[in-house]
Amino acid sequence: MVSSENKEELLLERSHKAYQKLKKRKNFIKHHEETVNKVISFMEGLSKHENSLMVDNLGPEISMSKGDMEEREAQYARLELLVNEIEEWLRKIDSRIDRFFDIIFEKVPGILFGVLGIFVFFFSTFMALYLYLSVDPNYSILHNWISNLGVGPNNSSAVFNTGWVLSAGIILCFHVYEIRELKKRKGVHPIILKLMIISNASLTFGIFLVGFFPENQPVSHNIAATFYFLGGLSFFLSYGILAWKIKSIPNTHVVVVFVLCFFYLLYFTSTLFPPWFLYLGLTITSTEWLTLFAEMSMMIMILQHSLVETYYKKKYQKEKNFIKKNGLKDSKYGERFKQFLEDYRLE
Repeated sequence: MVSSENKEELLLERSHKAYQKLKKRKNFIKHHEETVNKVISFMEGLSKHENSLMVDNLGPEISMSKGDMEEREAQYARLELLVNEIEEWLRKIDSRIDRFFDIIFEKVPGILFGVLGIFVFFFSTFMALYLYLSVDPNYSILHNWISNLGVGPNNSSAVFNTGWVLSAGIILCFHVYEIRELKKRKGVHPIILKLMIISNASLTFGIFLVGFFPENQPVSHNIAATFYFLGGLSFFLSYGILAWKIKSIPNTHVVVVFVLCFFYLLYFTSTLFPPWFLYLGLTITSTEWLTLFAEMSMMIMILQHSLVETYYKKKYQKEKNFIKKNGLKDSKYGERFKQFLEDYRLE
């Protein structure tokens, strides 16, 4: 039997977790505002009272004195109901969000978001570069920032800014698709996955803001660049660790990811110690362009891997009955396909 002290600790721990979830998702549960406020009021009261905890807005006011077990049990029962209600509602929210993306990716395959996003990102950047160079051939990646394209002549600014704003939303949809797929895999650590989600959001948000706030708005543009560079670096690191843990992703991918990550580190180092890089014939602007090429290479590599896995999924669906009956001993099934099935628990 659980002691009253242990029961108190367990229930308060559950309550605290529910409270933290509520603070993050309060906008999603406006029609449960009364229930939300009850738990929030209770949790705020915990920090104010050591020996006597009060629960407000739960009907009659009940004292939670340590010496009165009956009153404590009654209050726990009410709190338990509230916590259960909140957790059930949060599960419904998660289910609705998953269903929303299920519908989107059923109608538009997630791979297409990757293809379209990379195309728009590539096309807008290099078309803007072409337009700029056509009237000012002095533009150089050794001496000009990428952001100069956002305020350039000959409509280069319109192409660059529009393309980056549009590609950010499309690429974000592709990242959502990829993260949903990663959640199904073995070897994916939840903390690393959360870091990847945050870094993806920062990176795509940075791409959007760079296009929305051009270089002639320096304060906003610098904030946007910070999101872009920090998000890019953390995304490369988190994806590299995940790729290393997932056996069906080739080791060459892992090596390439960390090599590309070096370009981001090179950029940050060049901003801190610019004279050193001048001796090497490099400039800060050139290292910034290297991060852009790294980002494009990374997206192409992830897209290529997603295309391979899409092919494997279709292959599995086509030969599922044969595989379940005869196993994977047939020589036509390569090691990577077998590892893919193991990662997705489809053996």
